[in-house]
Amino acid sequence: LEATEVQQRTKLLTADAAKQARSRLIRMVMHDLRSPLLSVINLALHMNKLPPTTQVGSPRVVESLQALTTCSSLMENIVSDMLDFERIDS
Repeated sequence: LEATEVQQRTKLLTADAAKQARSRLIRMVMHDLRSPLLSVINLALHMNKLPPTTQVGSPRVVESLQALTTCSSLMENIVSDMLDFERIDS
């Protein structure tokens, strides 16, 4: 009976350690991704305000920048949501 208890306790401790390691990894990755994503968003917003006479203000470039801004914002929201879920899980 004692060996079974030890095995169960070992499984619980292993599962808890794995959960904690996963949580730390997710936190590190999410924090590392948030800053570059915000930089991309800000750069795209800045470039999007350039006058149309600027070469990068061509309709095609503007359209691309708008798509970049939208996608970057969505990724930042996903990262924020994952961090929020991590806080709830803690």
